[in-house]
Amino acid sequence: MRRRVLHVRPLVEQIESRELPSAILVANIAAAMRRAHQAPSATLGVPPFNSTPQQFGDHFENLLVSPDPNAVPTAREQRRESFRARFTDGSYGIGPGRFSNEASHTYLRAIGMSNQMLNSNMQFAFVQSKDLTKPPAGEMSIFDKNISTGNQLGFFAIAEPGAVDRKGRPTRFLIYQKDVNQAASFYDQGTGVGTIDVHYYPQKTSRQGKFESGRFNLVVRAQVYNLGTTAILTNAYSNP
Repeated sequence: MRRRVLHVRPLVEQIESRELPSAILVANIAAAMRRAHQAPSATLGVPPFNSTPQQFGDHFENLLVSPDPNAVPTAREQRRESFRARFTDGSYGIGPGRFSNEASHTYLRAIGMSNQMLNSNMQFAFVQSKDLTKPPAGEMSIFDKNISTGNQLGFFAIAEPGAVDRKGRPTRFLIYQKDVNQAASFYDQGTGVGTIDVHYYPQKTSRQGKFESGRFNLVVRAQVYNLGTTAILTNAYSNP
């Protein structure tokens, strides 16, 4: 039995045009924003004001963002700000500087724990200038191993004059400022001061490209002020 071959071409049927709901929503929002900007402040139920707080003069203070440095924190606030961290058996290396005016570059890294992060990763680097009248200075970053929190804390630190071991390695650093560009989540914004104490245990042979390498223990003692409004997981268990 022979099969009949049908030659059928597909047809394209035009359908009606439709507006996407998302596009309508975006258009409505944009229109509402334009009306809000054009409306006088009286119709919005708010007093007229400039976009900057300069009009308030000396009477303007945002104490949440910038607490008075002359004010004494309460005992409860001191406990809230207390930050203690310990990192043991980390690895360090001392190598040449990265620029012509640097004598050496020291890099330390370790895992540990603190009273505010159960498990933490730490990286600390500081540079010794060829001008030995300038103390070594650098930065420390501490990351929460629970990446869901997004917590990251950064400190600027400078070596305390005279605090060195018998090999001339700096053993104490003064935390003089929190690096808000490194800070994230719970530690976003705010301030920080404290100390970093380091004990070095050099190895007999150094890693390639290093003057010296070995193990170390490190302790951070600091007071870290946070706004209390930047932690990602604060509302994780809220009932919307």
